[in-house]
Amino acid sequence: MVGLAACYWLIDVQGYRRWTTPLVAFGVNAITVFFLSGIIPRTLALIKVETPEGVITSQQWMQQNLIAVWFRNAYNASLAGAVTFITFWFVILYVMYKKGIVIKV
Repeated sequence: MVGLAACYWLIDVQGYRRWTTPLVAFGVNAITVFFLSGIIPRTLALIKVETPEGVITSQQWMQQNLIAVWFRNAYNASLAGAVTFITFWFVILYVMYKKGIVIKV
């Protein structure tokens, strides 16, 4: 409640809105992110890639060959993958927000 009250005071009462752009971009098209962030991993899981160790999904291949090579342990690689996914969606949603595209159900 304190966090919500602080956000209300900063945003609505004091008028500090510049830092809220990422939150607004996600909030305007939240249903789009919810729907597509479930569809994309399922689609990537259907695409199989042959490796010397065996057959893996394209999602596992991307995690191993595009993200994990930059980090020493699996936890940091997983965090980097999640941040990359969030950043990917932010770029798409920011462009949609700036163009006034709102997908409603």
